[in-house]
Amino acid sequence: MPARKLDSTPDTFMLRVMHENKLGWSPGLSELIDNGFDADANHIEIRVTKDTLTVKDDGNGCCDMEAMTALGNHKSTSKTRLGRHGVGLKDMAIWLWGKLMIRSLSGGRIYLGDLDWEKMAHGGWQEGSADDIPATPQLLDQHRIGGRGTVLRFTRMGRRFANTLGVLADLSYNFWPAIGSGKTITLWVRGKRHDVPLFQSPPMEKLVERHGTAAGRGFLLKCGIVSAGHPNPKAGFTIAYRHRVLYQTAAPCGSYGCARFFGYVLLDGDWPLSRNKNQVSRDQDKLEEAVAVLARDIVREASQQAKTLDLEGIADRTSDRLSQMISKGLRTQKEKRQPPSNPSGAVEPKKTGTKRRKARRTQTGATLESLAGRGIKVEFVDGSEPIGCVRPSNEITLVHLAKDHPAVREALAQDSDMAITLIAAPIVAAYAAHPEDGHQSLMPFLTCDTEHQKFLEAMTICLQVVGGVPVEELVT
Repeated sequence: MPARKLDSTPDTFMLRVMHENKLGWSPGLSELIDNGFDADANHIEIRVTKDTLTVKDDGNGCCDMEAMTALGNHKSTSKTRLGRHGVGLKDMAIWLWGKLMIRSLSGGRIYLGDLDWEKMAHGGWQEGSADDIPATPQLLDQHRIGGRGTVLRFTRMGRRFANTLGVLADLSYNFWPAIGSGKTITLWVRGKRHDVPLFQSPPMEKLVERHGTAAGRGFLLKCGIVSAGHPNPKAGFTIAYRHRVLYQTAAPCGSYGCARFFGYVLLDGDWPLSRNKNQVSRDQDKLEEAVAVLARDIVREASQQAKTLDLEGIADRTSDRLSQMISKGLRTQKEKRQPPSNPSGAVEPKKTGTKRRKARRTQTGATLESLAGRGIKVEFVDGSEPIGCVRPSNEITLVHLAKDHPAVREALAQDSDMAITLIAAPIVAAYAAHPEDGHQSLMPFLTCDTEHQKFLEAMTICLQVVGGVPVEELVT
């Protein structure tokens, strides 16, 4: 018996599977914008209503409706820049569902295409409609094309548009190179206009510009150290190609931190891209290695500056908590012993069976009087012993913590303000109890019961300030 032919024609069920992909508005719109800029468009207009999306560009147009709509079909031209796989429009159309209408002006004719993806998915493969007509002024006006370009209209959308500000921010970053070169993108959401702004890189110090090569292709690197006090929302390296950003990565930073580093890499030449243009599909490791070599000195310095700024931030926040501790300690009301009713001084319990919740007599707390009238400032110093000490002066009380001590080093590695506060608090509490000796260990040696009581009172206040720990829990 002769072998039968194997029918591997895909079932339309695949459309329903593709519809469930987590594409998202920002990546999907980016695919459509890419197509417009690939066609030499200078302006992209996007309009979103409750159930309709319209994307219009002023590019060169397209005459091949099958290439635009058929799965697996793709037509590239000598002018194609990023649209390498022919999947962007189709992915977005299937994700949105409903009906797609295409109107495109090319070579003096209007090309029309209509395809109902939802109907196709449930009723089997069907041919959509395609036509081309003369580009008369009346027909151009009827199909709302204008002087040139393509109009895509998605109706009966199965997705609800949301987070306008988030989409604007994503498009601003994704098309940073295009907008920087003078191209524009306008987003209309339910009648309100939003011009996609140019992404603003953070202000930088020691800005450098260097050229490099990887796998026989060139690139331009611009990088620097973000100025203190300014946010760095895109820390690491931004990799861009032609009119858009491909991806963001910290890989070239290696073991160095990139919190204060910002780098921009513009690829030159013909680089192979992934399906949705969010990666370099080949030689990406070689590219990142070459970038790392060129940027290593700036990355190293930025990492060191970030560590210094992090230490200063932790020190400032710890100082604030200790100041709260001192302020609370100077306002604390302590219980005052009742005078005895017999000569021995003993106070007999009344055995009422109820828990006493409020002292009958109180007196102003004087636990932290040795720190009154001065500010407090935490500083990290070199060395590992002792763990810390208090150095008072007339204007400020300095608390030095040894950043190489194992306990301090571990707390800093975890970036834990709370842990640093709980290390510094006993040192401050010990000084309050025994101010004659400012050099204290983590568990200070207290010379008498009075000093021990003051230390416990100071730690009670600290724990209340830091974590809201009730006094009863501390005592028990």
